[in-house]
Parts: sequence; C-alpha cells; structure tokens
Amino acid sequence: MPKVGKAKRAARIGAVIEGLPSLFGDEETLVLSNEPYTAEAIAQKLGSLLAAMAKVRELTIARSVAVHQERELEASLRPLLRSLASYAKAKAGEYSAKVRELGFEPDRKPRMTPQAKHDANVKRQATRRARGHVGKKRRGR
Repeated sequence: MPKVGKAKRAARIGAVIEGLPSLFGDEETLVLSNEPYTAEAIAQKLGSLLAAMAKVRELTIARSVAVHQERELEASLRPLLRSLASYAKAKAGEYSAKVRELGFEPDRKPRMTPQAKHDANVKRQATRRARGHVGKKRRGR
C-alpha cells in the first residue's frame, strides 16, 4: 500500500467531513465498532485531527526557520570565536589546560619533528644491535 502524503490525507479527511451528512442520511446515530456516533461527534473528532495536522505543519515550518537562523548566526560569529580562541591561547598558553576552562579546546601538542624521528630510529637500531636482536629472516640463516 503506497504511503499517502499529509496534504492528501488532509484533503481526504475534509472530504469525509463534508460527506458525513449524506452518509448518515436520515439516521441520527451510527454504531461503529460497537460505539454509537453522531455525525457531529465524528466531524468534531476529524476536525481536531485536521487542526493537529495544521499545528504540526506550522511548528515544522517555524522549526526550519529557527534552525536556518541559528546556522546563519553561528556562521557570522565563527570569525569572532576564532579570534577569541586565538587570544585565549595566546594569554593562557597554546597547549594549556586553562584554555579549556575558558571554553576552548587547546591545540594538540606538536608531533615529533622529522629530525627527532630520525634520531629515535638511529638510537633504537643501536639498542637492538647492542642486545643482539635479529629478525626472523636473519635467524633462519
């Protein structure tokens, strides 16, 4: 069964409300699902459903507008926040935990420099040689 959109559902409910008098004809009440209903009671219930659907539509549109406004405002304030974060890092220290107390995320500590990596590898290899450690291929010979 295909999904029916809200506009089409609202139109169907409106058509049902309009068709209730002819559906009831001469009868004042109908027993549906073991419950007696009058045309006015059904029309009132369906009308409240239409009102709820209209309210949801209105609130959905209002939410979309509010989200759009929030995003625009945040985008316009982004340069200001960046400048403020830069000032806070300059004042408290780029990697300081105090920057977090001021509401900003501190930068990560810098990684090893290429020279430091080279020096560490040379030292590591010297340690392996001194301990007599050899790899699998060398051991197999």
